[in-house]
Amino acid sequence: LISIDLSSNMLEHFPMHNLYKMSSLRHINLSRNNIDEFDLGNGNSFLKLQTLDLSANRLKEFPNCYVKQKRLKKLRLIRNHIMDIPEAFFLSEAAKSLEELSINSNPLKILNPCINYMTELETLGIAFTEMVELPPTIRTMTKLKNLNVAGNKLREPHQIICERGISAI
Repeated sequence: LISIDLSSNMLEHFPMHNLYKMSSLRHINLSRNNIDEFDLGNGNSFLKLQTLDLSANRLKEFPNCYVKQKRLKKLRLIRNHIMDIPEAFFLSEAAKSLEELSINSNPLKILNPCINYMTELETLGIAFTEMVELPPTIRTMTKLKNLNVAGNKLREPHQIICERGISAI
């Protein structure tokens, strides 16, 4: 099994041990459920995982899904209740290989300056959060092509938008 889609169900908890024998999984979609916490454990069983979608759940904390996920390319956490992204995430191997991080529509107030450790990031979705400014380190993210900051409380356009033009938005 390469992909599993359990979206739009009524799942409140998802016991990952049910999938541990599916070491070839590359895509997991658990969006539009009622999951309030998520943990991949030590991650040894999901070393091929490329896409994880936990959008539209009830997550209050950033999920523990990054310990050993060196192949993770897309992480979608849209419409949850996440207020913070832990610094440990930005320093992880998963963050270094991630190409898309979508955390739109969460009550996120601050984006850690360590975001620039995400050297492969091409798409960053932080629209409709509670941010008033972007960290200056975002300017050093040379592979960033798509930046969605719509619906925030930014007081002025960030320098990255001024330097790269409308295509940075």
